[in-house]
Amino acid sequence: MLAKLDKPAGALKRMTMALPKALVDSSFLYALFRKDDPDHQAVRMVFETVKAEFIIPQVALTETSWLFNRAGGMPLVSAFLDLLSAAELPLQEVTYEDLRRVSSMMREYSGTKLELVDCCIVALAERLHITYIATLDRRDFSIIRTRDGNFLEIVP
Repeated sequence: MLAKLDKPAGALKRMTMALPKALVDSSFLYALFRKDDPDHQAVRMVFETVKAEFIIPQVALTETSWLFNRAGGMPLVSAFLDLLSAAELPLQEVTYEDLRRVSSMMREYSGTKLELVDCCIVALAERLHITYIATLDRRDFSIIRTRDGNFLEIVP
């Protein structure tokens, strides 16, 4: 079962000098480490070729772990966390300021099926002045606009 995980080729630790930043959604993170995921190769190629600092919102870890647990139980979650810990990709915490913005977005988009993690990512992007998001979830991220009225740029 653990053979289903993949450590992307090359060192996962990245230099962070003057690279554009991209927040990583759980769908991208799951596909990156799950080698039998149908989107694994495309996501891996983006991760290895796009010159960006990939930042993981801590709130996305719960959702990603849930996906791994559903796919293979706690041993798969544990293996994912071991690989992620070894990679030492930057983690970003959500603040109370972000939660206030999330609450506002949830009221504004109450007729949609947006979830907490998606709204947190947008709030983080606004606060940190990040315009890129690494996600496979085009539906949700093509709905939400930032405070300044723009959409986040989606990769891949």
